[in-house]
Amino acid sequence: PVWAVAGGVHNGALYVLNGWDSSIKATSRLQKFSPGVGGTGGTINQMATPDNASGYHSGVFHDGKLWFFTGRDSYAAVPKYALRYSP
Repeated sequence: PVWAVAGGVHNGALYVLNGWDSSIKATSRLQKFSPGVGGTGGTINQMATPDNASGYHSGVFHDGKLWFFTGRDSYAAVPKYALRYSP
């Protein structure tokens, strides 16, 4: 994903959900970025595959779980839902 992603930080890792790629196509993925030692480099891991793709949504960690709330897709109808992810 390049833009319009949702994200949340948990235990020093950044979780990024969906968003749009550089060709303005919605991506359907949850990724985890773990920074390298000293803040240089890091790793990106593909996590659970979400059940729909959208952009302009929000994400927050609460009670050890990552909550994502649906945003919008300018090119397609987007269902109203929330996703909960337990890392």
